[in-house]
Amino acid sequence: PRLFFYGLSQFGDDVQAMMEYCEKAINEKFNPLDLDYTIPCRLDVFKAVHNTITRYDSVVEMIANNTAATYSVVFLMNPLVKSIIRTEPHRRFFIRSIQTYSKVAAALATNSGISKGVITTIRPVGNLFNHSCDPHAMTISDGGRVKMVMLRPARQGEQIFISYGPTWYKPCPLSLMFKCCCIVCDKGKAGRKWHSLMDRKLPQNARKDVQLMKQILGDSGVNVASKMNAVQQLIKRYADYHPQREDIGYLLKLYGEFLCFIVQDEHLALMRAKLMAEQ
Repeated sequence: PRLFFYGLSQFGDDVQAMMEYCEKAINEKFNPLDLDYTIPCRLDVFKAVHNTITRYDSVVEMIANNTAATYSVVFLMNPLVKSIIRTEPHRRFFIRSIQTYSKVAAALATNSGISKGVITTIRPVGNLFNHSCDPHAMTISDGGRVKMVMLRPARQGEQIFISYGPTWYKPCPLSLMFKCCCIVCDKGKAGRKWHSLMDRKLPQNARKDVQLMKQILGDSGVNVASKMNAVQQLIKRYADYHPQREDIGYLLKLYGEFLCFIVQDEHLALMRAKLMAEQ
């Protein structure tokens, strides 16, 4: 429902105008990278979301149908909504829109783990990233801002993979609404070969570096940025040992935790600066 009312507000609360635009099969080909995210036009953002083509998923379809049925009954009992959605065609459009945008939300949603739980964000660029339990990148969402950090290089035109929840170094009991086809979940020869690399031991000099880094992490006199940099340097130095559970997996988990902290700290600093400027 929120996406519907977000869109309605961009058409001046004119249901007929919104319906005339939205009821076309495909309005325009959409490239999420064409949007200016520094000064976003809300109407363009809505059109981008509306023109997202989703893949069929029986579970998502069932949830979308239930969502549309439930919310339409609740919202159409509201006097303000009833004053806007007055005719039968408008009512049917409202129900279809909730159904459609429920599927779009599921397609564009990306999850980011933070210290207090998980943030789910719906954004147009969400369809640029696919899921892998062995992702190329980490994404952190906080305060309406998203930071993506590449863990491994990606060639031009190559699909960028993030995690929608579980990773090989930080598994979680999350049930994905699709069959994951990444190397971690591969039950064949390639997957078995990949998993056989996880229990390797790093060479002695690398283990010494990891132990030294742990001492740095335990030093209260070292700031978070320096600790994060130490972890990052070790990940780069021993990238050839990926995947390796005991040390490389440990470093990747630490890096994700530090990244969450840094992004949240940046957001708090921006909010403080904004409040100071308004005084």
